[in-house]
Order: sequence, then C-alpha cells, then structure tokens
Amino acid sequence: TRNHEDQIIHTYSINDKNIDFESSYMIGKHVLELHEKNQYDSIDCVYTNYINSLNFEAKKIQLIPADPSIFQADTLDRINDKFPKNISFEPGVDVIIPALEKQLLQVILYGCL
Repeated sequence: TRNHEDQIIHTYSINDKNIDFESSYMIGKHVLELHEKNQYDSIDCVYTNYINSLNFEAKKIQLIPADPSIFQADTLDRINDKFPKNISFEPGVDVIIPALEKQLLQVILYGCL
C-alpha cells in the first residue's frame, strides 16, 4: 500500500475458517454499487496468493471492467486438442464479458479468497 493509501476504498480481513461464497458476494455487491454510481472507472482486487507454507505472493486483478486476459491463454488450445474441429464463439469475448460481468466478478472474488 506504499503511496497508494488514498486509492484503497475498503479492506477486508478474512481468515481460512470463514471463506465462503457469501463473503465474496458481499464484497462484490459493495464493489458493484460503487461502480454503478460511477465513483470509479476501474476497480482492482489486491490479495495474497498462497504458494506454500513459507511463500506468499501479492497479486492484483482488475475486476471492473473485466480484463479478458485473466483467462488462461492455453484454454482454447486445450479445447482444440480435445475436439479436433476448431471452435469459435459468437459473439466474441468483447461482447460476452460485459454481459457476464456481475457473475464473473463474484467468481473471481471467490477465487481470490
């Protein structure tokens, strides 16, 4: 948070005993309310990623607007390996992501917990 204290709108302290979808839902609801009031152009989630008992890593994900790059680049490659015919999605990611933004936000937040 060095030099970014003024950009932090809220912090949540959650331990491993109370992680559930309800927690991420409440956080997501708060984030969406702020965004819908046009208070912020973009909203990021900064969290600690557990690597092993000695190592943790700080991570940041842009929640709103949803960043399509959060999806693994090799996902389509794995699908194409399993199904030899090329699969195309219509409409494209640029249309689908905004339509699913609220649900996607909740899932991403839960994954960050």
